[in-house]
Amino acid sequence: MRCPKCGFDQTEARECARCGIVVDRWRAGERARPVRSTPPPAARLRWSPALAALGLLVTAGVGWRVLSKPATPPSTAPISHAEPPALVASSDPELPAVPVEIPSEPLPALPPLAADAPVREAPLAGACPLSSGLTGSIPGRGPVSSSWREGARGFADAVQEQARVKAPLLVYFYTDWCPYCRELERTVLSDYGFDRYRAVRARVNPEAGHDERALANRFGVDAYPRVFLIASSSGLPVRISLSPSERKEGSSGFVSSEELLVRFDGVRKRAVAELARQGYDRGRGGDVAGAIQVLDEALAMDPDRAEAWLQRGMARQESGDTQGAYEDFRTAISLQRSYFDVYARVAFDLGQKGNWDAAAACWTAFLQDGPREGKAFLERSRAHAQRGDLRRAREDAEEACRLGEPAACGVATTLGG
Repeated sequence: MRCPKCGFDQTEARECARCGIVVDRWRAGERARPVRSTPPPAARLRWSPALAALGLLVTAGVGWRVLSKPATPPSTAPISHAEPPALVASSDPELPAVPVEIPSEPLPALPPLAADAPVREAPLAGACPLSSGLTGSIPGRGPVSSSWREGARGFADAVQEQARVKAPLLVYFYTDWCPYCRELERTVLSDYGFDRYRAVRARVNPEAGHDERALANRFGVDAYPRVFLIASSSGLPVRISLSPSERKEGSSGFVSSEELLVRFDGVRKRAVAELARQGYDRGRGGDVAGAIQVLDEALAMDPDRAEAWLQRGMARQESGDTQGAYEDFRTAISLQRSYFDVYARVAFDLGQKGNWDAAAACWTAFLQDGPREGKAFLERSRAHAQRGDLRRAREDAEEACRLGEPAACGVATTLGG
């Protein structure tokens, strides 16, 4: 039998051993496929010197025109109430933490320290409300179905499940005739480690119907197989590269299941960082309920992210839930010891209420657990000054000055007379 597409001579078979087409379909007129089957890097043809030379000639003559040809615009039909383009997974680092703007109490107008000034008893670290009490609770998330949902209807059901269980949504596009799809399924998607990954799953064959083709167009699918991850219910689909970072002898040419999960996790962490930023922005804009909602989703996706606990604690504090706020603050420092912004937020809140003993105790707790940071000594100096302990206030300001904190030297001079 000679393949009607590539001309390869072979024994009678349903599929071509070289190009992978289904011969009966090809002969029946299904030549104009909307997308192509993309081989893994190891399966691509090896060029001879003669073919390479021919390729250079072709590239010189017409290559620039091909590259400059405008791409077919993707459909603008919405995906899950948004109009996302198909994105390529990025190797950019995780989003930086959101800066927490916490005002500092000014130094009170006090007389210089007298030589015979009494020394007051210093508040112990245990007097800080961060030192004991309940920690925040992780927002509930339900179990994730382990089976693949099929087709466009299955994708719609998967979107609803994702919103309910707060898990990433994995979308896999394939066709029955694609040999590389079968290879990916055999070597990667059926792996035990991959199967245990907590994600909602949808498989879509764009040739199965009009709705499936429309969904593939909305994702910008241009070849098979294609894998996308939608990390959060409010996030965009990110196309995940299936090429391995390192080629291993005897491998299938696809990324290993372990490396694929690492790529999934990178997308997920970036999505959690973006949700934390959204929570911060909504809180500053006065939408406290909206801030708590997106931060609940961030914490359900990644309960080990201290920044999200801090942001939710601040939002809960704005809503009047002081107990819930302190639970979240305690959780944040249990995950990230010496988290300066948490102590700064709590000390400022205590100072606003006139509880300067507890504020000083919190900075003592920070300095016991963390580095000798000039900012912390300066803030404890302010707290001691507010509580009337000028001797300790000057000692802390002098230490902060020695540690290089710019404003501390002036404070020490003011207290010293």
